[in-house]
Amino acid sequence: MCAGYLAQGLSPLAAAKKACETGNTIANILTKKKRGSPGRTGHFLASDLARELENLSSGKV
Repeated sequence: MCAGYLAQGLSPLAAAKKACETGNTIANILTKKKRGSPGRTGHFLASDLARELENLSSGKV
């Protein structure tokens, strides 16, 4: 994510901050979805993150 924000012209610090914010948003969404799923709470696969990032960027979330 950081590389993508750098490619958009953000400074390295701004890109890192934005990537952290985006990652935290996705983690919060996944945590809410995974609650109640035995053995899965707090553990995400890269594919889970990618799917939610796609949903977030397309406005589905």
